[in-house]
Amino acid sequence: MKYRRKIIIIVATITLVTVFHYAAPNYFSFFHELLERFYYIPIILSGLWFGAVGGLVASLAVTFAYLPHVWMAWGGENAILLGKLLEVSLFNLAGPLTGVLSDRARRQREKNRSLRYSPLWAKGRPPWPTKSRTCSSPSGAFFEESVSISRWRSRLTLT
Repeated sequence: MKYRRKIIIIVATITLVTVFHYAAPNYFSFFHELLERFYYIPIILSGLWFGAVGGLVASLAVTFAYLPHVWMAWGGENAILLGKLLEVSLFNLAGPLTGVLSDRARRQREKNRSLRYSPLWAKGRPPWPTKSRTCSSPSGAFFEESVSISRWRSRLTLT
């Protein structure tokens, strides 16, 4: 049910923007430019909600909905046509890119969640290797320094 509602929102947004775009007269160039930017909303939402494949599907749907309007309205003006075609290519770049980044963030959240509930944390120590040593500060006070080495980089944690 949750996915169905999201799909309905994306399809309705694409349809609404497309209807307004086709209904607007060509001499309202500002309105056309504004509607052209509104196409990014369902593309980015689809990438965030459904990942790279969802972003690609939404960007292709917008491309197929918008390209006939581009050819009908600005087919004879090469400079404007080129700008519109470049915008369509940005649609097809923004959707999958947002989806890939969303997938990576989702995987990292799952990994962090699994580390948080790791059996090693239950025993009071982190799931990565640590080495403790005692150091003195410039003021002469002693404290324990715990050096944690993770997979990507070293972190220094003072306890």
